[in-house]
Amino acid sequence: MPASQAEEVGVAARIPPVKTRRASRPPICDIVGPANRRREGTQMIEPLSGLPEGVIAFEAVGKVHSSDYQKVLGPAVDRAAKSGAVRLVYVLGDRFEGYSAGAGLADFKLGVSHFSAWKRLAVVTDSKAIRDGVAAFGWLIPGELRHFPLAERDAAIDWAAGG
Repeated sequence: MPASQAEEVGVAARIPPVKTRRASRPPICDIVGPANRRREGTQMIEPLSGLPEGVIAFEAVGKVHSSDYQKVLGPAVDRAAKSGAVRLVYVLGDRFEGYSAGAGLADFKLGVSHFSAWKRLAVVTDSKAIRDGVAAFGWLIPGELRHFPLAERDAAIDWAAGG
């Protein structure tokens, strides 16, 4: 064995092994248990009331899943499209925690459904990431799309009803 290799082995042999402690993991029941599961029947897209004729409005709360689109938002958009025009106000406020991957796909499908029926979509949020997304992908949305800060929710409803 060449001297350089012997020296390397000698150095390595003199270094005591490092004992690693395994990070403690939460019990599996804490990961999939009731705290992280949605209650059966709980919807994370809540309808808003007191709206002008022809406007539908919803607030996303918690983490939104594809089932929320299928059970709440989709049927409302279907009904609005049958009446002639979809005028939607979508609020993403402080209680909104994000989308599941399936919800992102459901959102895209909803956007292309009833393509010609979309009249106005008001996105109401103070989230910079969502505002940036609206600015970047808004051209894909048929009809008019506009962002409003949370403080201007009533203005968003009035805008959606107009035009």
